[in-house]
Amino acid sequence: MSESQIKPFIKGLSGFGAFALVNQLGAFFLIPIYWSYLSPSDYGVIGIFYIVVNILSPLFSFGINGALARFFYEWTEGERPIKIRMLWYIQISMMCILATASHYFLSFGVLSFKNEAYYPTIYLSVATAAFMSFQHLPFSLLRVEQKVKAFGVFSLVSFFLTAGLSLLALIVLELGLEGYLLAQFFSSGVMAILWVLLIAKYFSGGAWLSVREELKFSLPNMPLTAIAKIAEVTDRIILERFLSIATFGLYTVAYRFGGYYGSVNSIFKLAFYPLVYKRIIKDTCSSEEITRLSFFYIVIYAQIGLLATVFFEGVVSWFGEQKFQGSFDYIPFLMMTFFLRGVISAFGIGMDIAKVPHRAFYAVIPAAVTSVIMAILLIPTFGIMGAIYTLCSSLTVKALIMIFLSHKAYPRKFPLFGFVCLVVHGALVFWGIYIFRIEGVFDLVLKMIAVMVATAVPLGLMFSGSFLMIVRNVCLRKCGEYE
Repeated sequence: MSESQIKPFIKGLSGFGAFALVNQLGAFFLIPIYWSYLSPSDYGVIGIFYIVVNILSPLFSFGINGALARFFYEWTEGERPIKIRMLWYIQISMMCILATASHYFLSFGVLSFKNEAYYPTIYLSVATAAFMSFQHLPFSLLRVEQKVKAFGVFSLVSFFLTAGLSLLALIVLELGLEGYLLAQFFSSGVMAILWVLLIAKYFSGGAWLSVREELKFSLPNMPLTAIAKIAEVTDRIILERFLSIATFGLYTVAYRFGGYYGSVNSIFKLAFYPLVYKRIIKDTCSSEEITRLSFFYIVIYAQIGLLATVFFEGVVSWFGEQKFQGSFDYIPFLMMTFFLRGVISAFGIGMDIAKVPHRAFYAVIPAAVTSVIMAILLIPTFGIMGAIYTLCSSLTVKALIMIFLSHKAYPRKFPLFGFVCLVVHGALVFWGIYIFRIEGVFDLVLKMIAVMVATAVPLGLMFSGSFLMIVRNVCLRKCGEYE
């Protein structure tokens, strides 16, 4: 890839990505402290808390943040404040209605768990998800307006507020699990107020403009988002019924490690999606360039995943004590599921570019059906590994269909050979990571060096040119045909 293609992507990562990375690293390094005050059973309840949050928080955005990112560069300077205000009012109004409805639906057992003692936790998670929804549109606005400093300030405030309240509840007040969950609730509430203050400048003015096109882009995705999010947590909903809360907690711990890797995908999207949208509007981005950017995205993301897996193994070995040691058995496999999510993000942008995101229906439904069927068949027999097989199967189905639909909506070449080489390389390195376990510091250093050398191969080929092109040029040169 040329420097002109890579540089904008790297620039986006170095701005927004740097602050998001600091947040994730900060949360990651607090893990040993949390492990000292929380048990696997506590993490089981935390897992249930986040099942509800992960379903509702994206639903409460109604896809309006995505509409803002997609249409922002098409609006005139005069239209932008009015459109932003109207979208904000619509999102918050509908969120309040849906949050109230969610509370009553849950009280009727729409989302049921085997232990009724969890339900106060579930109601708290609904309120937390509602507060978290206040960030969606302002967050997207900071991203498209390239306000890196403001984004950084809010990111750091959010991290220190959540971490501070959590540590206060656990260490000083000794409230245990209840204190930790209340810290998530109060920190999201305070951040909601700050997000309102940030966007308050758009509240003045009485002008109105039609946002029909923007809502046509976002609202049809609501059923898809609901189905997709429920499908993503089907493994945990069913798994909770067959495991003790402590064993479910180990799965939650492993899943959170995978989530840290998944946050890298979110960071990449912060740079990738606005970059593509902006260049498409300015007509400076060809389909071939999008293909190269997508491949660059997934190659870097894959190598980070391999390195992170080794590092996570070291963290569990050193700080996990006896009670959390079993979680690493599942971390490498869950990392694969988050890699598949990265594939969908990198190569599934075509429908958004073509303004037909509702076509994702044809990928979401088969993936959801696969998830439910596999979960029912595998989890009762294989437990946690059955849940992981379910996730992998569902996401593979979704990735394959999303790639097909994306390239049909916005025609471009898919780098099949390069992608297959990447998957084979990653599978071999992954196998080595899983087979050879860490016994001490020396093993960790040796294993990390080996993985770094292995990951340098695809990175070097990507930056220096196609492997096949290099071989071809060498052969032609020997035959005297190379110019």
